[in-house]
Amino acid sequence: MNGVKLKLISADIGSGYTQATDGKNTTNLKSVVSRQPARDELAFGSEDAEVVGFNGVAYLVGDHAVAFGDLNTREDTLCNDWGGSTGWMVLLCAALGRLGVKSGDNVVLVTGLPQAIYSKRQSDLKRLLNSKLSFTYQGIFCEITIKPMIIPQASGALFYQISQDSGLASAELGIVDIGTYTTGLSAKADSGEINKNKCGGVPVGVSQLAQAVQSKLRLEFGGWDMDITKIPKLLMERTMLYRRNTIDIGDMIDQQALLVANPMLDEIKRLWLGGADMYVYLAGGGSPFFFDAVKSVVPHAEIMGDCFNSVCKGMFLFAEDRLSALEQARQAKAS
Repeated sequence: MNGVKLKLISADIGSGYTQATDGKNTTNLKSVVSRQPARDELAFGSEDAEVVGFNGVAYLVGDHAVAFGDLNTREDTLCNDWGGSTGWMVLLCAALGRLGVKSGDNVVLVTGLPQAIYSKRQSDLKRLLNSKLSFTYQGIFCEITIKPMIIPQASGALFYQISQDSGLASAELGIVDIGTYTTGLSAKADSGEINKNKCGGVPVGVSQLAQAVQSKLRLEFGGWDMDITKIPKLLMERTMLYRRNTIDIGDMIDQQALLVANPMLDEIKRLWLGGADMYVYLAGGGSPFFFDAVKSVVPHAEIMGDCFNSVCKGMFLFAEDRLSALEQARQAKAS
């Protein structure tokens, strides 16, 4: 793509939320994808819903997929095959559409995979994305050329934290990136190099905590089954409405989080020996829910600022630096 103007975009397409940025604008939506009903089956109020056309099929995304989509066609985000799947691609298209990508654009796309599966899956995802991508967003056709970069999601948060505190560039740093489906551990040495021996991941995240809280509520409230899509809101508010009464469930959430977090805590102890000689930060949307659990083994851990968007923003910074270095090398060679 030498000589062609490139548009740099990072997209963190998680199992719970999707975030994307072009460096100036950042957007996020729920990672919910379902097929758009036939025209004669459209629900009242769905006429202006967010729709992506991909491979000849129309999909609802985000809140509109929750409100108007068919549960039987909802894409499964809680699996190791999520990266590069149809639902993943549809959310990527939605993010690109939201950021104003136009037909004919040449996009450098930096995206990520969970730390635990990065080595096995990144080549396949790169091959999938390294081509032309065609889709429609809100009825407008778009065909773009993509040049992909794939990095571990937790490393994106690591780069973001260094950008917020330059002193960490020469320190040992560990990131606990807590997502919806998995938790990634990324670490770097004081030399600045990513320390592969201290990187890893476990299948622990907000989805497992939501399931544990749902089961506990079912047990304590006589078999009453709350819709699991409502649980994340309960986790944030730490209260629930039951028969017109507001009930504090904060202690119950903390107890379940500590139980669910055990594999994560074991991995932190195994890889980092507790991390006493490292700066440790939590990233990802699950950080507030598991903060107390992580502090039980790493008392000095902190939640980084803008933990929700840290992976997306850090991936953008990584790609921006990489492109700048390549351009400098090109200019030096030309001179």
